[in-house]
Order: sequence, then C-alpha cells, then structure tokens
Amino acid sequence: MGADALYQLNLSHWVDPATMSAYRIAEQDTALGTAQATTGLQALPREMAYAPEKTAAAVQDAQRLARWAGDLGVRVLWEFGNEDYTLFSPQTYLRQCSAFYRAIKEVDPAASFVITADGYDWSDWRWGYAVLAGLRDAGLQDVAHLSCHVYMTGGCKIPPDTGEQAFRALIGSWYELRFLHHGLRGQLEANGRPDIGIAITEGNMTGPGTPLIGKPLEHGLGRALAEAAMFPERIRSYSMLVHHDLARSNRDTWFCRLLYDPEAAPGQRYSLPTDTAVMRIVGEHALNQVVAAAVDDLWAVSANRGEVLVTLGNPVATPREAEFTLPGLDPLEVIDSQALVGPDLEGPSYETRALPYRVAGPRLHVELPPYSFVWVRLRNRLAQASPGR
Repeated sequence: MGADALYQLNLSHWVDPATMSAYRIAEQDTALGTAQATTGLQALPREMAYAPEKTAAAVQDAQRLARWAGDLGVRVLWEFGNEDYTLFSPQTYLRQCSAFYRAIKEVDPAASFVITADGYDWSDWRWGYAVLAGLRDAGLQDVAHLSCHVYMTGGCKIPPDTGEQAFRALIGSWYELRFLHHGLRGQLEANGRPDIGIAITEGNMTGPGTPLIGKPLEHGLGRALAEAAMFPERIRSYSMLVHHDLARSNRDTWFCRLLYDPEAAPGQRYSLPTDTAVMRIVGEHALNQVVAAAVDDLWAVSANRGEVLVTLGNPVATPREAEFTLPGLDPLEVIDSQALVGPDLEGPSYETRALPYRVAGPRLHVELPPYSFVWVRLRNRLAQASPGR
C-alpha cells in the first residue's frame, strides 16, 4: 500500500464538536431510484439538516488530521467516502472529493487517495464508470486505488444453501468477478489511468440476504475451500484486500473470522471455525511470493527466502492425490505438514490429522483425505522456487 494507515473521509456528513449536532454537507442526489427495480437498493430517508456551508468546516477538520499525521510521521492513504453511490450522483461525489483532495494536498503535497468506483450491483456499473470518466476534470490526479466492496455471494448463480452448493457457487463467483473487474480495468485504460490499482477495501465471502448468514454453513468447509482456492489469485489481482470483519460473539457469528464467547474463561474466549483455521494457513501466501496457483484445482505454491508453502483442497467424499515437482529444491526437505479434515462440507467443526505424503528427489506426492484442506512447508534453498506440475 505504501502507507501506514487507511483513513476514510466522510464526504456526506459533519458533526459540530461544540454542539454535537450533525449536518448533511452535500446534496444527496443519488440516482438509486433508477436502479431499485433491479438491485433492490433503497435510499434511506435524509432527516439531518442540509447545510452545505459546513463542508468548509469538514475540510478544515481533514486538514488538521493530515497535519497531525504528518507530525507523527504516519503515511496516510485517504479514502473518499464509503459506498457513496448510495448517497450522491457521480458529479456530486466528484465535487466533494475535489474539495477534500485540494485541502489535504495543501498540507501534504505527496498525499495519495482512494476513490469509490463501485456499481449498484454486479452488473450495473454506470455510477463507477461515470466517476472514472470525471476524474481528470475534477483535478483528481494522485489517485492510487479504486475502492470496491465485494461480497462473493453477490456473484453466485446458484443458491449457496448447502456446503457443496456454497463451494460451487463461490468458485463460480470468482470467475464472475474476474469478468466484472476486467471491464473496470478497461475503463481505467480508456480514461488514461492504467496506473490506478483496484482495491477491495471491504469484503467477505458472504453477504447480506444469503442462506449462509448466521448459520453453521457460513463457517463450513465448503465455504472455506472456495475461499482458499481463490485467495492466492485475489492477492495477485488486487492492490489491497480488507476483510469485514474480525470477531463477533457466538450469538452473532456472521461476517467474522473469529468466534468470541464473552462468558468463557479468559484465554478460551476466542475459537477458530473451519474457515478461519484454513485461512490462517492460506493467509501466509500473502506474506510470501505466490509462484503458481490454480483456482479450479484448489492448489497454490508460494515461497519466501526460508520456506516454500504448498496448500491443497479436496471438496469431495473420495480421497485425492496430487504431485508437485519443485526444481532446484532437490532433495526436498519437509519442515511440517498437516491435514484439516471435516465430516462434510457443511459445518464449522474439523479435526487435524497427520498428512500422508512422500518425497522423491524434487517431487512431492500428497494424499488428501475426503473433505480436507492440507498444507506442506518445505525448506527453500533458493530465493525463488519455480514449480512444475
């Protein structure tokens, strides 16, 4: 990211610290009404006083924050708004962005920004395309990233209402998303800004209104294997990935990575459901250099200067075998390995087992149990591995 912090600027509201009164500082002229028929999005009632003159105060607050960050030596990446297609037309959004952009640039000429470029849904991207077309006229030069919020169930073409359906639907949604963002990158090219990266500044596998939410299925092995399969390609495709969110109470388990039970004894309040246990390992690919990966075959290989990490998944009820050739690492030296095995693809429970494997020269042969996720760490004698398969 090239920054120490990501800060989201509120372009739509400002709170007077003296009176704690809240104001709308820009006309909320969203065109959601034209999209409601197909997207189901609803514009909320706007009950706060409309006071566009308060924009100046909001901008001054942003400048003070930028000075404070500069004094502390904190490099901030400034994000314009949050899903502001629900509030503004593209023209009003760009006008608000421009006001905050100029103000922060006065304080920090090297400041860099993130701009919202979402669509109303996975097919209607009129809003985001209009924002990109207006960047130059709005004077927004130092934009480093486009902010997209992506919940992968939004691209599911079959209902993810069983573990197997969740796995298949989420894998399919990855290909839907690739097509969608291929079009977005084309718009960046067309507007002369291929330098801008696409960032997922909020996202998860599950989204509101899907059969997964709040059920054991949400943290089951089917969802976990799908997320593991696409994650290495996601980190290679986007400039940023922000997961929403980290922990929730066991009584409200949706959107989380960790389950939290406040009534449990200290030291036992957090637990890892299946998806988190899987992603605890898969997440290491983001710290390494991904050398090769295959979403449809559920494997990935990454390397750092000390280790090579191989991860694989098996979403079916029969064992699976896989073999990798890693030139230059002959003879292979296994550091550790493990299999995480579920009873099926449905729920959040799992057990860990020893992983059957064998090595022969530069070849690694792995035997995956039914319904499992496995990993092997190997000693890396090279700065970078180049595996064949």
